[in-house]
Amino acid sequence: VGPMTIAMLLVNTLQAARMSIGQAV
Repeated sequence: VGPMTIAMLLVNTLQAARMSIGQAV
């Protein structure tokens, strides 16, 4: 697993969190 893959996973996680927070609010 390279740094680019980790960065992609972090971005996907942040986007999913923002979506879930937006739906909750």
